[in-house]
Amino acid sequence: MAPRVWVRMELFEHFALPFASRCLAQLTPASISAVVGALHALELPPAPALGTVARLIPSERYDAWQQIATEVLQWKELECRSFWLVLTTAHRHIRVPSEDAEAYDASVLVDEDYYAKESVPLFKLAIFLYLHLEKPSKAKPKTAFSAVWHRDEGTPPPSTPNSPGPASPHTIGLKDRSESEMQYLHFIRDHLDTLIVLLFDVQRDGNVFADILLRPEQLDVVGFLLAGGDSFVQQQYYLSTIYPKWVHGAQYTSKLSKWLKKYLTLNDALYPPIGFALTPSMHFQLHGSFDLHDGGDMDDSEGAIHLQRPLVLSNIAKSTVIKRADEMTPRSDVTIFACHDAFIYILGPVRYPFPYIVVLYIVLVPNNGVLSIDRCESVKVTGVAALLRVHNCLDSVFNVYTPRRGLFSGDNRGLVVGPYNCTYPMLEHHLSTSQFAFVPHTAGMWDKLLNLASPEDATEKDAIVLQSPSQFLDVCIPVKMDLSAPAVSKAPPLTLPPPFEAVVQQLHANVESLRLLLAQDDLESAGKRALEQAVQAKFKEWLTSSGHAREVLDLVQLEKARDQST
Repeated sequence: MAPRVWVRMELFEHFALPFASRCLAQLTPASISAVVGALHALELPPAPALGTVARLIPSERYDAWQQIATEVLQWKELECRSFWLVLTTAHRHIRVPSEDAEAYDASVLVDEDYYAKESVPLFKLAIFLYLHLEKPSKAKPKTAFSAVWHRDEGTPPPSTPNSPGPASPHTIGLKDRSESEMQYLHFIRDHLDTLIVLLFDVQRDGNVFADILLRPEQLDVVGFLLAGGDSFVQQQYYLSTIYPKWVHGAQYTSKLSKWLKKYLTLNDALYPPIGFALTPSMHFQLHGSFDLHDGGDMDDSEGAIHLQRPLVLSNIAKSTVIKRADEMTPRSDVTIFACHDAFIYILGPVRYPFPYIVVLYIVLVPNNGVLSIDRCESVKVTGVAALLRVHNCLDSVFNVYTPRRGLFSGDNRGLVVGPYNCTYPMLEHHLSTSQFAFVPHTAGMWDKLLNLASPEDATEKDAIVLQSPSQFLDVCIPVKMDLSAPAVSKAPPLTLPPPFEAVVQQLHANVESLRLLLAQDDLESAGKRALEQAVQAKFKEWLTSSGHAREVLDLVQLEKARDQST
């Protein structure tokens, strides 16, 4: 059976940064080699002689990275910090066997710039920096490069992805995201030899690179970028175990590179292509005869990691969707795509949520991954994530708890960012189940944003604003949750800033006073009925104007269907 080797697409989709053209202009293979060489020289003795086994690469700290990136790449402090923030997060999420599995002290997250004190292996820095050489495909139409929001224009935007004329970033996204994975695959295949030279300090003799020997544990370093296994949902922890032709515990880099490129392909099971432009050019040839969607060969062989297929919610319109924990595979990825006028509740621990939608309300229970929100319009998101990424969004509200600074990029307009607004009985249990690292009883870093928008993108004043306490509202999860989990503490694990807490308490006090007023015996029956009718009329008006009336009807039908199925 042919082995499967694939690219970790999360490095591109959830971690890679859309730097301004000024930064990318300075980013070349030569400049990256200069950066890596300068960092390499800080701690290492002279390189070994040609033909010897390549050495592993040490860890580097932020201060050294910033100094060299500023000198060689001409990056500013914001770009250096944003890169390091995302890199340290990726470092924690994607481990390789050579790294010690040290316990993570979440208390360091109390410092908003904690990441500047973390060390990252230089091989991860080199790989991650090199990925940013990937440029948009020249085959894309011109509109893909000049996409802008239409809110300020007098004419409405195109209603479908195939509409003529300029399109919004959202519309362009629906067309081009399905093609991006193939572009990433070709990029890695074309540059794999150069990456190996960069990682293992291969010496040049004239115009020819030395063909040195690598040991299995050194090939495992490439596992930060590539993964492989017997099937697309069963990954080998040691990347080196999928290579069958080791000779006396070593192999030449040329043979390893040739073999990896031969079997490197897309993993359609973990990263399903979505979009409205699935053209024949998207089809690809896989080595071996097997069903792409077959989980296959899920044995318990030593070193195997059983991976989870993602949950994809697409083309949901004018409806309510609830995914409970017992209906989901734990720690799977979630992609929400091409949905509008809907309410979506994801009530199980996930890894990388990826909303890509229009006019929606999303509630996510805690997940220990990256929440990437890309090309969304008129969306309200409530959630808990290790890192928040927002790119090219319009008129949206994000109430997301994150222990790290949120990262905003691209053409964002009319965004409101506020503290987490959903406390429920199972919250502490979900935080524990998802192994979410945070500082308890804090509000997180919701108001400590890093904005990478380039000057040409920053066309609107106050494109991103912090939510005021007067705009803040609690969100209720309309689902009965199993309270058989271990007892939770009385104090909420995630707290609100004092001004927001005061607003919530005042709202609760107003509701309680109204309830007491209606319960008073000395209130005349006619007056009580009039007051009740006024409250009901106002509530119905709010239900209709907010769209929650349809949600209530949907919830009733969902509950009936669930009761019948059980």
